[in-house]
Amino acid sequence: MSKSKNRGNREAKKPKKEKPKVLATATSAAGKSTTTIAGKPVK
Repeated sequence: MSKSKNRGNREAKKPKKEKPKVLATATSAAGKSTTTIAGKPVK
């Protein structure tokens, strides 16, 4: 038996989804509310 026919046995990977790039200068906390645990604000 030839080995070359059995080589491509793995499933093809799905292409990565393109994420919209977020600028580093943009505020990262926009739209995020501070979570409070036991009455104390946490980052």
